[in-house]
Amino acid sequence: AATTFNLSPASNVQFVSGGAAGSSVVITSVTVPIDTYYTTFWVKGVSAGTGSSSISNANYVTSTNTVTVSP
Repeated sequence: AATTFNLSPASNVQFVSGGAAGSSVVITSVTVPIDTYYTTFWVKGVSAGTGSSSISNANYVTSTNTVTVSP
């Protein structure tokens, strides 16, 4: 089955679905299709600062990383 992961961004970033500025849509989750090992999304800096962002699913270990956006 496909697996959905929840995205929890720091206040200074957004998770977005498209890499190009004009086609980016803010997202709160991503789904990895069946028989696939990855999906693609981007992290967009919206203000300077440092914070923790995480990606989670109840069946996997949560990944938490520090994100720093420089002015």
